[in-house]
Amino acid sequence: MRKLLFKSRNQSGYVALEFVVAMGLLVIPTMMLVLQIPSMLEKRDRMDAIAATVAQDCANDANTTSDGANIAANSTSREMAFNSSFRQSSLKSARCVYDAGSVQPNSKVTAYIEIDVPSVLLPGVPGLDGKTKWTYRAQHSVIIPAYRSFEE
Repeated sequence: MRKLLFKSRNQSGYVALEFVVAMGLLVIPTMMLVLQIPSMLEKRDRMDAIAATVAQDCANDANTTSDGANIAANSTSREMAFNSSFRQSSLKSARCVYDAGSVQPNSKVTAYIEIDVPSVLLPGVPGLDGKTKWTYRAQHSVIIPAYRSFEE
C-alpha cells in the first residue's frame, strides 16, 4: 500500500522535464503567434482607413489625374508618418484611378495603396525573423462630389 501512495525516488523529475518541453515547444510559440493577431488586425484596419483618406483626398483636391497621383503618394506618406504601426514600414505604391479617365464630378475614384511591413520577430521561425517584409494592400472607392470647385 505504501508503494501506491508515494513515488519512489527514481521517478522524480519526469514531470518537470515534460513541463519544460511542453512550454518550450508548444505553449510559448503558440502564445507568441496568438499575441500577434491584435497587431495584425490593427494594421489591417489602419490600412483601410488610410485608403479611405487617400481616396477622399483624391476626389476632393485633384484637378487632373496627375494631381491625383501626387496627392495619393503625399497623403499616404503623411498618414503613415502619423501612425506608430507603420513607422518601420515603407510605401510600395499609392495611386488613384479615375473611372472616367479624368476628374469629372459624379464619377468614381479608387485609391490603391501597398505598404511593405516588416514581419514580427519570432526567433528560429523562418519568415518571422524580422527581416522578411509582408505587403499589406488596401483599396477604397468614393464618388467625386458633384459641386466641388476646380482650379483652372
